[in-house]
Amino acid sequence: MNSTVTPPKKLLLLKREGEANPWHSLMEVFSTYMSFDILRMPSSNPGDNIPFFRDPGDSDDTQVVILDDRDDGPYFDLWTLFARRKPLRLGELLGDPSTASNLKDVDLIIPLAGSSNPFWKEDEQAQQCNNAPMLNVFSRRVLDFYGIQDSPIRKNDKPIVVTFVNRRESRRLQNQRFLLAELQRRNSRISVQMVDFAAIPFSEQLRVVRETDVLVGAHGAGLTQSLFMRRGAGAVVEIQPEGLDHNGFRNVAAMLGLGYYRVHASTIPPEQWREGEEEEKDIRSKGRNNLSRRIGNRKGRRAFRQNKDDKESGKSSAAAGSSIRKRDEWHWRDIDIEESRFFDVVEAAIRFMYTKGPWSYDMD
Repeated sequence: MNSTVTPPKKLLLLKREGEANPWHSLMEVFSTYMSFDILRMPSSNPGDNIPFFRDPGDSDDTQVVILDDRDDGPYFDLWTLFARRKPLRLGELLGDPSTASNLKDVDLIIPLAGSSNPFWKEDEQAQQCNNAPMLNVFSRRVLDFYGIQDSPIRKNDKPIVVTFVNRRESRRLQNQRFLLAELQRRNSRISVQMVDFAAIPFSEQLRVVRETDVLVGAHGAGLTQSLFMRRGAGAVVEIQPEGLDHNGFRNVAAMLGLGYYRVHASTIPPEQWREGEEEEKDIRSKGRNNLSRRIGNRKGRRAFRQNKDDKESGKSSAAAGSSIRKRDEWHWRDIDIEESRFFDVVEAAIRFMYTKGPWSYDMD
């Protein structure tokens, strides 16, 4: 910022919980969107119905200020949705004397925290909501921001696209290449692809998921992409580690009118994991990336939640610590599932698509 730029009239102050985990990051952006939607509402004061924030004028006079020292991360561009100025770190803002001296009368906007987002609440419970207008609006805003347009309606001779989320550090599926190749061999009406979402730009992730009919993956941040699947025109298959009973992605699927199929798998130590032989050369694998930071963020959140639950139930701190370690173990282990159970659950999701979109198939 320099002296030729008009000082901002409003500051949006952000202290992010993380920069890489897609669920955490998108919930923060979503919560900020809801905050601004509230600020755009007319005032309730008699005789004064002017909202606190008006588009487009106030967007020009608003500055996003990043208070944390984390890296930008793959979702950083989304913060420009709220202000037309380039986001600044706090040091950059205060380092410009002409701006720093004009901050006395600015309005401060502190958005709702990402962890307070209603879509992140009660994710251990199965919810009954099957329509979520706010979620639909949010996903559409993100897609429009990146200019993601859906492909023309496919013809019924096109295959059902099955996308497998390829995790590279933990909760990797034992023998996954063989399982996916065999899945392709068993089902002539599908096209299977294996994608490491963490290794491609977020805009490309969105394009992939908009063309996906069945999204398959182990429990984890990769299934966040289900937020952007075509409403009422897809299915999600979640493979959860044994002992975990989480309904977050089940709830998202219900809100978006997606089919949802869950199965549990046993866990194995990382040294026992094998990727398996790839029998079909047309299964695509897109890159590798290190997910350790994201796993750590989720580990901390779940440890806090479990510790809180343990205290409320009257357990001793020693017992609570043991419970935390036991529960967190699945974060770091890989998963192994019987072939027949894997095919049963994924093929159930595939059959769900037989009468969706352009297809009208008999059940086999």
